[in-house]
Amino acid sequence: MTRVTTLIPGLVGLALVVGACTVGDVSVLGGREGCWDEGGGRVASLVTGTLRIGDGPPHLDTAEGDAVSLLLNRYDLNASGPVVRLSDPGAGEVAADGEQVTLFGGRGADGALYVCAVDERHAGS
Repeated sequence: MTRVTTLIPGLVGLALVVGACTVGDVSVLGGREGCWDEGGGRVASLVTGTLRIGDGPPHLDTAEGDAVSLLLNRYDLNASGPVVRLSDPGAGEVAADGEQVTLFGGRGADGALYVCAVDERHAGS
């Protein structure tokens, strides 16, 4: 095979993958909706870890030892009680400082996650 004939199947496969991302109303994000500016170069991501919103900049401590910076533009922080809580203006409390959570959002080249949703609050946290 020449390089051209080898390259063509790869390009066809890439076109199919890219096309599948935009076919009709099918969501490739598992029913989740992105909330970040598409021009910002962010990639849809799910990140699990311990939510840290009490002291210092908000971040998520992951099991891998990373501290993922969080952009919480869509949320309010409620510090009126002994534990700082994260609230969604339309849905009430969605998480609290120190909880194990899975967050959905857009992760940028800087590593920060623009949080769109608290995907899951894990039991026992």
